[in-house]
Amino acid sequence: MSLFHKEIRKGIFHIGDGRGNFCTLIVGETGAILFDTMLGFDDLKGYVAGLTVFEPMVINSHCHFDHAGGNHQFDR
Repeated sequence: MSLFHKEIRKGIFHIGDGRGNFCTLIVGETGAILFDTMLGFDDLKGYVAGLTVFEPMVINSHCHFDHAGGNHQFDR
């Protein structure tokens, strides 16, 4: 599967993995937040790097594997 996104508002990206899992990247003027990281099977960090120059802070809605599986790809 390959990652895809839709910019739902300026700086707000809804990212999907083609398996029915989604996360949201919010990019501001001084940083970014990634809300959930899906399963962790894909190169989400690389994909996010194509959308923003900022290393995002990860925030999980809860710790189920389909929401936090990609946390290991990010430093914060």
